[in-house]
Amino acid sequence: MSGICLFVPKEEMLQQAHHILEQEDYIIDDIKFINTSDAVSEARSALASGINIIIARGYQASLIKQYTKIPLVEIVLTGQETGILITKAKKLVKKENPVIAIIGFRNMFQDPNLFLSSTEDSIREAFKVAQKMKYMSDTEMKNIAQLETLLDYSFSGIIKMNNEGNILIVNHVMQEILQKRADDVIGKHITEIIKDIEPNNIEEVLTEGNNVYSTFIRINDIALVVIIAAVKVENKIDGAILSCHRVKKIKQVETETFRELYLSGYIAQGDFKDIIHFSKEMQKCIGLARVYAQSRNPVLICGEIGTEKDLFAQSIHNSSLYKNGPFVSVNCYGITDEMQSNLFFGDSAISSSEKEQGALAMANHGTILIHEIDKMSMNCQYRLVKAIRYKSLIRNDVEKTMSLDVRVIATTTKNLSAMISEGLFREDLYYILHGLIIDIPPLRKRGEDLEYFLDSYIKEYCNMYSRYHVLTTGAKKILLGYTWNGNIIQLESFCERLILTANHRTLDEIYVTNLINDLYPSIHTKSIVNMPVSYKNPEAQTLMYVLVRHNGNRALAAEELGISKTTLWRHMKKYGIANKYESFNGNSQE
Repeated sequence: MSGICLFVPKEEMLQQAHHILEQEDYIIDDIKFINTSDAVSEARSALASGINIIIARGYQASLIKQYTKIPLVEIVLTGQETGILITKAKKLVKKENPVIAIIGFRNMFQDPNLFLSSTEDSIREAFKVAQKMKYMSDTEMKNIAQLETLLDYSFSGIIKMNNEGNILIVNHVMQEILQKRADDVIGKHITEIIKDIEPNNIEEVLTEGNNVYSTFIRINDIALVVIIAAVKVENKIDGAILSCHRVKKIKQVETETFRELYLSGYIAQGDFKDIIHFSKEMQKCIGLARVYAQSRNPVLICGEIGTEKDLFAQSIHNSSLYKNGPFVSVNCYGITDEMQSNLFFGDSAISSSEKEQGALAMANHGTILIHEIDKMSMNCQYRLVKAIRYKSLIRNDVEKTMSLDVRVIATTTKNLSAMISEGLFREDLYYILHGLIIDIPPLRKRGEDLEYFLDSYIKEYCNMYSRYHVLTTGAKKILLGYTWNGNIIQLESFCERLILTANHRTLDEIYVTNLINDLYPSIHTKSIVNMPVSYKNPEAQTLMYVLVRHNGNRALAAEELGISKTTLWRHMKKYGIANKYESFNGNSQE
């Protein structure tokens, strides 16, 4: 523990100090009379002997503070001492109204010819301050010792970081998990060492402080649950603590079996790092998916056609405890109840043959991905509920069962709750699936992602076909405003067609609008422009499209098309758009 030493420049102060210690219960380990020239060396010697706090005054205190980093308590000049000093000075000069100057050394006053004698008050006050510092120092040392013990003997990996996310402390367990020494990670940013942690989530913890970030990751093939919480001191964020612990392993698939699964194609290739995203909406979805990966319960992934449902499912599997098991993907669409029974439960034969045992049995100790679960028959829904709840597989409604440990991930483009009211989906299966749900937003609601994919596909197909084409600002604006009901699938195929058939380097809004109308006439009419008719003339189609986008505001439409309002009106009358637009929209006012 910390010790206290008093340095005094005058022997009479020794007597005052001893007198105080006789009267009051202060613990002072050493009291020394020293020369000012020896102040720094004496302070260093005291530190080496176990002293942690020094009490000094005047110039001695100034020297110790200037040349060492030892905690220091300065003896402060009291009002009584100032009065004593002035009285002595008056007696010394023997004048009734002398002019007296007091020269200050920091918090202590002294005259070259007159040494100020401290009273017991100032020494007593210094003792009080030193005792408080000693208590705080001892408490801090105890806390540090407890923290070191916790870090050394904890079964969890622990990292302490500052409020910028840089690593300050890493315990032995975490070093083993990372397979790195403390010297290799201390001072580096947490995301540099653990790359699966999203920087934005770390920033939220370190700036807002109220959020606790939890995720599931793998480091060196070790499955870990990670929790990051902010450290607050007097309501200010002083950093964060990351703790992680190993997740209990499930039964592993034998090496030879895993090899057969790989050759059969029952392997998930996708990972969270493969999900390209720049939008906050997708960032939230990925955060949820990472958390869900640590569970063994079913996950439901909702989203339109062409969203990244399959990639999310593969990523969850590859970040879960089932990573080393099979990943079996099946689709319910377009097959009868009997075919579904055979597909999922192997009803065609009671056999151990891989081809006859059914998808659930083939996915044992792994993951089954059920595409379009809304198309699953009611009979198969019932049997799936039993398989999930009781972790056993009953084949062909006979009593022969097998133990089942399968992670179920299902996808749908439908509103399952609405299907319950129509009698098309079981309510118990709905509640089983709706515990862990991910709703992937469509591309049109992820502006940053849409723009990235549009630019990427244009560049990709320009390179593929050795072309050079550029979208005008208006053309790009139209494409970014389109609904893309087929999402990434539709966007990619559209961009290939756009580049492959383009005859001009500059692709304007008329060209892209015509292509949208040609490729998706019914979808385009219903979803984006909402027109009652489709015009064969490309210019008429473009005019109608721009007018509807601006809710009939001719000034804005003319500005986008780069023509005057008069010219726009003339073209509208030419193609009969004015009357039809007014009857459709009910408003063509500016």
